[in-house]
Amino acid sequence: MKTTFADLQNEDNSRNGMQIDDPQHARTLLIELASTGVSSACQFTNDRGKSLIVGVSPSLGFVQYTTDDGLPPCLMAMAASASSEQRDLEFAIGDTMTPIAGKYLVPIEVVAAAVEDFIATGQRSDRVTWAEFE
Repeated sequence: MKTTFADLQNEDNSRNGMQIDDPQHARTLLIELASTGVSSACQFTNDRGKSLIVGVSPSLGFVQYTTDDGLPPCLMAMAASASSEQRDLEFAIGDTMTPIAGKYLVPIEVVAAAVEDFIATGQRSDRVTWAEFE
């Protein structure tokens, strides 16, 4: 199974279009993106028509699971303690700061684990709780 990387903020990223088949390589890539200090998003798309859109920041991120056709359901990883008090966070996507509700923010390690599972299996991770995007 082929999985392709796309940086949704930086079209000039030299890794855009790169095939990633090693889960550890994907983790390293996410940690590098998170370490830039800019909250931004990227996408992993496989040849089975499934995608993960992933937001990364130094400590938090989001994971959205969808199909390439864009049809529902669109699933979001949920925070372990989905509190209404968790503040929203903005991620740069296509030069637009896009707010993500606090209930969808998870630690960057959880983001990396979800991406590793996606690369390894082509499916959404069972290490996180998923909910339909509202």
